Amino acid sequence: MGASSYTTALDWQIFAKKAAARPENAVEVPVLWKKTGKSGSDGTRGTLCVVVAPHQSSFVLADLPNQASIMNKNRSFKSIIVAAALVAGFAVSAQADNGLPAQPAPDASAVQGLLGQSYATLTYTYINLDGVSSHADDYQFAANLPVSAGLDGLLSYDFVDHDFGHSNVLMAGLRAFSSRFNWGKPYVEAGAGFAWTSGDDSFVWNVATGIEFQVARQATLTPFIEYTDAPDLAGDGSWNFGAKGNYWVNPQWAVTVSVEIDDDNNTGFTVGTNFRF
Repeated sequence: MGASSYTTALDWQIFAKKAAARPENAVEVPVLWKKTGKSGSDGTRGTLCVVVAPHQSSFVLADLPNQASIMNKNRSFKSIIVAAALVAGFAVSAQADNGLPAQPAPDASAVQGLLGQSYATLTYTYINLDGVSSHADDYQFAANLPVSAGLDGLLSYDFVDHDFGHSNVLMAGLRAFSSRFNWGKPYVEAGAGFAWTSGDDSFVWNVATGIEFQVARQATLTPFIEYTDAPDLAGDGSWNFGAKGNYWVNPQWAVTVSVEIDDDNNTGFTVGTNFRF
């Protein structure tokens, strides 16, 4: 995304005995100047043209036919000062006439969601297990770190406690996303890791996709679909469908909530915090 900017750059460029190309709508301000001949006794006069245009300004020196000097050095110096003042005046006037506002300085406090950001996450998830009277508790610590434009690296650790024991899951992965759309940032991710329980362990892999919507300056809403499988553990892989929200309380801290359900009707409710680093 690019914004139009109005600039007036003053380039001190002197071209002897050659006229420079004038930009359209340029304004020339002539002043007299004096130079001394080789012998030191002969003088010539010329015109110092100050060319002012909306995007550039330059000094162009053009010689006139030889004739007696009619100005002393002090007057020439004063004329150059006047010309410089006129350059500044014309520049300001051109900017005002153009009607373009000055570009604001970047807002250091501006925050834009989670994709492409460096942050750590600490969450708690209450998992309502379908068909049983108990539940599970999932405590997660995770980190997100940009690898390149449109690509984040992921690292997470989960400790899950339930009536049947507990399990640990360590995962790493990559998330690719696009910022080219005004309506949101779609992403895809893939990860792999290792899970171990009270008595078993297994390789784990997952894939996911979703869209991060910027619903307010400091808030995002991200619906997602994820598939996870641990082949050596009991049961098949599971599909998870959910949505998570994030709200930046200040540029460093955010609160996050999410809800998800898997294809076995187990439901998870998450609360936590994100910390930008």
